[in-house]
Amino acid sequence: MTQYSLDPAFVQINYHSMYAPHKMIIPTLAWDDSIGTGGVGGYEAYDTSPRDGLEMITDFVTLLKVLHPTTTVFDDFVIFTKASPEAENLPVASAVLDIDGTGAGAAVPAAMQTWSFRSANFNPFKLVQLDLVCATNFLPTKVSALTADQLAVVQDLTSVSNAFAARDGSRISSLIQITAKLSDVLRKAYRLA
Repeated sequence: MTQYSLDPAFVQINYHSMYAPHKMIIPTLAWDDSIGTGGVGGYEAYDTSPRDGLEMITDFVTLLKVLHPTTTVFDDFVIFTKASPEAENLPVASAVLDIDGTGAGAAVPAAMQTWSFRSANFNPFKLVQLDLVCATNFLPTKVSALTADQLAVVQDLTSVSNAFAARDGSRISSLIQITAKLSDVLRKAYRLA
């Protein structure tokens, strides 16, 4: 895997808020259609155990849903493989999620929350979420101040029994901080600016 490429595989999770459709892309280890029983293949996790793809992605979204308002729906996901950094993205499996957000509170329109991690090779990995329930003071959240719900997301992304990866191909290792701001692009799209 080339540093900062999406090869050998990644998952695109599609969701929509009351304002717009969004997607998040998370690199993974190599996808294997012979692993798992959920119908979308799976992965050999970092601890070498088999990890069903549908279960891994559904478990992750189930943890995310409490950070999003009831007006957000995680619609579906598509798993892609990428034979090399220069190769095209090849969709190989997909499934409907239809998981509603359960967070208490309303979405902040154009809110963008960035979770900054280090990989096991000390390179950056970022998870970005949009139009979610977040504090309006927009101060950084350090690891020591994580809520139980945020900590559960961190533990899932960094688990050796999963196959989520940073773009350098190594395991997502540790959270640095969570930052929030209003996205200028979304503010313009929503006609808030």
